[in-house]
Amino acid sequence: MLDSCIWKGTYPLLKYIRTWTAAALTGSLLLAPTVITPAVFADTPVSGSGVTAGQIDAAALEQQARAQLQLSVDHWKVADSKRAFGGIDQVRGRHFEFEGISDTTKGTTISTYFDSQRRLTDYRRNNHQTTLGTVAHADAMQQAKSWVQRFLPDYAGQLVLTRDGYGFGTHSFYFQREVNGATVQTDSVQVLVNHAGEVEQFTLTNWETREFPGTEKAISPEQAKQIYSDSLDLRLRYYFGTDGLPKLTYSPY
Repeated sequence: MLDSCIWKGTYPLLKYIRTWTAAALTGSLLLAPTVITPAVFADTPVSGSGVTAGQIDAAALEQQARAQLQLSVDHWKVADSKRAFGGIDQVRGRHFEFEGISDTTKGTTISTYFDSQRRLTDYRRNNHQTTLGTVAHADAMQQAKSWVQRFLPDYAGQLVLTRDGYGFGTHSFYFQREVNGATVQTDSVQVLVNHAGEVEQFTLTNWETREFPGTEKAISPEQAKQIYSDSLDLRLRYYFGTDGLPKLTYSPY
């Protein structure tokens, strides 16, 4: 199976090898490229599909968004609302853009996207005015974790903080999903918190798979390494180092 999945003698393996996903199965290793199709916003039904994004009640979803994000009508108005879809078999949802209208919110816009399960999958806050504050990284982390708990209550226990940092006035946190002790490569959450302690971005990636096979029959890491190593077709090449001199190396062909 592996030989049929690896393109020997072709350049694409070198170019895309880092983005390929490896799935361990009994006695074999399957390689397949990861493809994520971005959603396209539109106001028309999906051709050939019996379901349209318009069947998601916009008024009810707006009320939910306001309640979850604490966006009162006195401070925020809906500046834009669109149905969204990404293809016949893709998740459909609705996009809302809120605009601040009070003295305390004017100049700020909030863009949100809810999928067909009425779940917040993308949130972006754009402050056009300078916000003051120097929130500690530990406090920003608690804010990020509270958003994960609020918007993914059924899966918060499966999320592991794998990366965090600070730069240009923004605290960043990256959570990866783990099921049965195995990382779900495509399921992740990114949260950005500004120096005032406000969440500027909350992005949920993929998160559609509900059931996962057990890991009891997975081959060992050593077996996977051996299968992968045996399948590589290496060629001796010259490359130029930082000193400008040619050096020898083996690389996949």
